[in-house]
Amino acid sequence: MTPPAVRTARRRPGRRAVAALAPLAALALVASGCTADDAEPTTAYAPPSASATVPLLVPGGPGDPVETVAPEDVTAPTGPEPWTDADAAFFQQMVTHHRQAVEMSALAADRAGDPDVAAIAERIGLGQEPEVDVMVAWLEERGLDVPPEQSWLSGRGEVTAEGSGHDGHGAHGGSADGGMHGMATAAEVQQLAAAEGEEFDALYVDLMVRHHTGALSMVDEHQVGGVDVRVQEMADDVAAVQAAEIRHLEDMRPR
Repeated sequence: MTPPAVRTARRRPGRRAVAALAPLAALALVASGCTADDAEPTTAYAPPSASATVPLLVPGGPGDPVETVAPEDVTAPTGPEPWTDADAAFFQQMVTHHRQAVEMSALAADRAGDPDVAAIAERIGLGQEPEVDVMVAWLEERGLDVPPEQSWLSGRGEVTAEGSGHDGHGAHGGSADGGMHGMATAAEVQQLAAAEGEEFDALYVDLMVRHHTGALSMVDEHQVGGVDVRVQEMADDVAAVQAAEIRHLEDMRPR
């Protein structure tokens, strides 16, 4: 398998550079413990030389073990942060995917019959709108195409494999309309908008469970070629939050 092409952009300061400050703080605490009240004369404290070996702890991601490294292996972050076409495609597709979830969820405020459905719809909308802003900013920083604003209620919001993306990073496979995983068709969104009460609740739950399940498939696909840390963190958040929301939505189905 050909490894993904790695591209570069500006990166943020790394955790190792921050972790390198920990030994200095520890030394300050040791020095503060020495007072003039000591009865026995002591040798003046001298900080360790630059060649002294003080192990540093570098925290990993959630569930990852803490890594111990030697000082000489810690370097200040230099150069650009790498990213691949898989990273770009994931954000470009997820921007559109999130926007549809936000539009569908906004309908619940005056249509849902079950307060729990209205509450989770509000939470989904409030949670995904800021994520769209983060993904759009990442794409703009790298000069990549940002999917245009769309409305599925207008009947012109469907996204197909040829309909969006940058350098072929369009939507692909898995939805009812042949677009991105789990996406609703414009007709389905319009049907949702026309429904009220129990009918709305049932249709919203069905569409959003499918929509969220599609997002989890998109996260799995990103794992194959993605390398950007920020994109991976977003993918992890999407997977954790939407898996939990699927469970809550399933609990709202009629028993």
